[in-house]
Amino acid sequence: MKLNLLTRRIHYWATAFVAVPFALVLLTGTLLQLKKQLPWVQPTEMRGGKSFNWVGFQEVLGALKNRPELGIQDWNDVQRLDIRPSKGLAKAILHSGWEVQLDLENGQVLQQAIRRSDWIESLHDGSYFAGNWSKLGVFLPAAIVVLVMWITGLWMFWLPFAVKLRRKRAAVRTKAIAIFWVFLAATFGAPSRETSLFASQPITSQPTQAQPYNVVFILADDLGWAELGSYGQKKISTPHLDRLASEGVRFTEHYSGAPVCAPSRCVLMTGKHLGHAEIRGNLQAKVNFPEFSEGQHPISSQAYTLAEMFQRSGYKTGAFGKWGLGPVGSTGDPTEQGFEQFFGYNCQAIAHSYYPRFLWRNRESIEINPKPIPGHTKPEEGEIAAERWVGETYAPYRILSEAEAFLNENANQPFFLYLPFIQPHVAMHPPVSELSSFPESWDEVPYRGGNGYLPHPRPRAAYAAMIKELDTSVGRILALLKQHRIEERTLVVFTSDNGATHAGSKEPRFHVGGADPVFFESTADLKGYKGSVYEGGIRVPMIARLPGRIPAGSVSDLPSYFADWFPTLAELIGQQTPEGLDGISLLPELCGASSVKRRPPMVWVFPEYGGQVAVRFGNHKLVRRGLAGKNPSGWELYDLKSDRGERDNLADRFPELVDEGVKILRSEMEENPIFPVRVPGE
Repeated sequence: MKLNLLTRRIHYWATAFVAVPFALVLLTGTLLQLKKQLPWVQPTEMRGGKSFNWVGFQEVLGALKNRPELGIQDWNDVQRLDIRPSKGLAKAILHSGWEVQLDLENGQVLQQAIRRSDWIESLHDGSYFAGNWSKLGVFLPAAIVVLVMWITGLWMFWLPFAVKLRRKRAAVRTKAIAIFWVFLAATFGAPSRETSLFASQPITSQPTQAQPYNVVFILADDLGWAELGSYGQKKISTPHLDRLASEGVRFTEHYSGAPVCAPSRCVLMTGKHLGHAEIRGNLQAKVNFPEFSEGQHPISSQAYTLAEMFQRSGYKTGAFGKWGLGPVGSTGDPTEQGFEQFFGYNCQAIAHSYYPRFLWRNRESIEINPKPIPGHTKPEEGEIAAERWVGETYAPYRILSEAEAFLNENANQPFFLYLPFIQPHVAMHPPVSELSSFPESWDEVPYRGGNGYLPHPRPRAAYAAMIKELDTSVGRILALLKQHRIEERTLVVFTSDNGATHAGSKEPRFHVGGADPVFFESTADLKGYKGSVYEGGIRVPMIARLPGRIPAGSVSDLPSYFADWFPTLAELIGQQTPEGLDGISLLPELCGASSVKRRPPMVWVFPEYGGQVAVRFGNHKLVRRGLAGKNPSGWELYDLKSDRGERDNLADRFPELVDEGVKILRSEMEENPIFPVRVPGE
């Protein structure tokens, strides 16, 4: 009896003096782990029990923020911070993929690599419990069980219950103590360093792979350089795109790949300028491939596109809008060029109608309008009704819906979303309800269709409505990124494939399709329009946003163009830039830390609209037109720094600069028998 009582008391005191401290340790460990996991806890609070003699954590943050290319705003941008006390060094692994070494004595960012085995302490900001929950999985249940067992044992031993119940108490207590020792042994003896409380080294976790950046690339169709509020537009409101500019960077000297649709998109997709690009004009596929009834001349199977780079990097790829680089079933089919999903117009000519009979989903034709509305008709006399040119399903709405579905489906994995929207390309037949947003006084004269496409009773209101609609579509994409909480790791780029619509001849008051770039001052003071290698035909708006890396509200005057996007996006996602590209990476410039002093020349070789060539080298631009005819114009030389409107031809005054430009053009022009251009004097 005495032995039994002694045994019970030993069990009790063992429970009391071992279980309670152990439970407290477990709970403390649990709270510390939770503290490290919760995203709103800052590393300044997590010192790991050590006293540091170096600069504080805010100085470390300041050192990181002093490197603009890192894009650091606060500790939420830091995935992992490792401290090496013996050397006074730290290593920061950022969510953006950067790994940076720091000297903690003076906050300086170092460049030399430090071996992983040197690091003896790890601090984590956590990623919503990602990768570290295994530690909590032992701490929390064990602590709760031990506390419950100890309280139960205390209650059963000391309360003056009847003798009859004491035997039951002893049995239950014995089982509880046995369970406790099992948990104790399991916890102390856990084979994993991740789950062992008293491991020989501090608990650490392997750094999780930095989550890759997403890319949303939005391409407007025939949008002029000055048709956004952030670029000086006064009549058309573009609040969403203006907000995008205020949250990112706006380039003032960005150029499209070509003065028209297809070749511009080819330059964008392949990173090769028009002197090297496969597609240099809007040639219909059926000219050389009679088996196709729609679509443009296809890029070849040898072409390596942006989408293929993203796809091979593990990204989901989708394109929604207008393609224009090869018919369905050809080598230029978007599904053959790196896009897993495509929805929209394959053929540019069909995209002249906003109410077509069908759109393409990959290789499947999807009927959306049993009674389609054509994009062209003969000029009309008498009263013109906008309602006549409205169908059942408005294609831009359907395209946007498909793009949103893609984004919703792939928000939790890296994706490349290409949005070549069709606005504000003519024909003009936006929903009639949108016309009332603009003053009736704008439209004293209707457009009767004399310059092609469709007539419209309120052409200026219709054109403004298309740009407003484009802006609204961008706003919906931005809202979806915010909804999925992926704004911080998504680069959004907005630009246009060429300048505003060019002039017509039969209704001189309007340009082609009834557009009125003169009224809207669509190109500001720039010379030329779509189809021209003058500034108004190829200088386009460009806005980019990547919170934390691109400084908000910044402006860049670095000359750049579509050929630069391939190397830029390759650098962004950590891929090697393919050989043979013609552009440079704009990523340092986007992030506000450009070291570009003088970029390579930018080249345009355009066989259409009479045959034209242009090259920009430094601040100078050399132009020649009429190359498809017998009597081409002379060379034109402009200093764009002082004369962006290209009014003062300097060719006769600086023949050495003309010679330099001609030499560049000839060295950068590969022969292309499908799209031939010959520079006189060759």
